[in-house]
Amino acid sequence: MTEWAEGLNGMTGSDIRRGLDTWQEAWPPSLPEFHEACRGTAANWEHKSPAYRRFQKSLPKPRADIEVVSEQLQEMRKALKGGR
Repeated sequence: MTEWAEGLNGMTGSDIRRGLDTWQEAWPPSLPEFHEACRGTAANWEHKSPAYRRFQKSLPKPRADIEVVSEQLQEMRKALKGGR
């Protein structure tokens, strides 16, 4: 709460209302994202480097290696038995 209070210090009630009214992404925003929305710059803000481009399609879920999973389950069972 202190971080947000310090981050929004100097903003008017109108600035904060603008941020609340214009924020269209997932909630909750980060402090820098909300700060930009309050200042009216969020709509035009976007990183231009390839690392920040939005993906059109999610990456596929990796396949589990059955041998690795079996070994890890055995280790967990041993740890649970030893913990009793």
